[in-house]
This record gives sequence, C-alpha cells and structure tokens, in this order.
Amino acid sequence: MKAAHIEALRQSASLFCLLSDSIILAKDGDTPVILDDALGYTDQKRLKLMGAVLAVAAKECQIIIFTCVPERYAFIGEAAVIPL
Repeated sequence: MKAAHIEALRQSASLFCLLSDSIILAKDGDTPVILDDALGYTDQKRLKLMGAVLAVAAKECQIIIFTCVPERYAFIGEAAVIPL
C-alpha cells in the first residue's frame, strides 16, 4: 500500500472514532467536534463518503471545521460557512 493511502485510512478511522464518541457525549451536553484540515490525504471518492458521514453526525452534534481547502468538505450538504 502507498503511504498516502494508509494515511487516508488512518484519518478516516480516527474521524469515525471521534464522531462516534462525540455523538455519545452530545447526549449529555452539546460537546462540539473541532476538525483542523482533516482528511488531507483522502481521495474524491472517499471524500464523498466522509461528507455523508459528517452530515449524519452533524444532526447529533455540532461540528466545527477549520480548513484552507473548503472544497474538501463540499459533500457535507447543508452547512453554515463562515470565511475567516
């Protein structure tokens, strides 16, 4: 496997764990998830899938994403975008 592919898998797995923990904690008191340019090694196909995952998770908890590449998160759907 290529190093970038392995890193993309690691990022996706980490994000799944973070989101599942945050959804559980959100039931006790609105704990936000903060992502800083996550999914940097993820290809377009997986970005589309991860966008769907983030969209579902966002129904349960607040997700704040800092990024220099907003196109990476175009597949999330409805989102409030605040350029800084």
